Amino acid sequence: MRTVLFVGMLLLAVPAAGQEVAMADLQMADGKVVLRATGAAFTGEMMHYHPDGAVSSRSAYVEGLRHGLDRDWDRNGHLRGERMWANDRRHGTDRVFDHNGKLLLETTWVDGAREGAVVWFYPEGGKRYETAFAHGKRHGIWRQFAADGSLSMETEWDMGTLVRRHNPHAGH
Repeated sequence: MRTVLFVGMLLLAVPAAGQEVAMADLQMADGKVVLRATGAAFTGEMMHYHPDGAVSSRSAYVEGLRHGLDRDWDRNGHLRGERMWANDRRHGTDRVFDHNGKLLLETTWVDGAREGAVVWFYPEGGKRYETAFAHGKRHGIWRQFAADGSLSMETEWDMGTLVRRHNPHAGH
């Protein structure tokens, strides 16, 4: 897999905007991606490629930190996932798609921790799981569904601690 960087206009240490920088020209320093030659924090897009040259992922960086939209594609060019970052921490909605573009997972992050509803879907579209997080810990009801849509398991969580488990089919 070939990997290069697309450098934006904000990085003055590199020649004209829009040029690519090889991964060998970058390094990590103090938790940031920097240019090896100058030590300047990298601002631009990091891109990875499939063997055929098609883009496999694209990640935005600002001042050496992942910041903005991060996306990846399969070999056929179908979007497989997208994530938002702010200052190198997940922040915003993550989505995962199957090879046909159907949504499989949607979750929200706030300052690096999962927050709010998380829903996983079967490829056919029905819910597979649903739960919620508070401050990065599972909190509230977790429901697991069979492919036919019936409830197969339910658990209750309190800030990451399992409180109750219910199997609606137990004893049948």
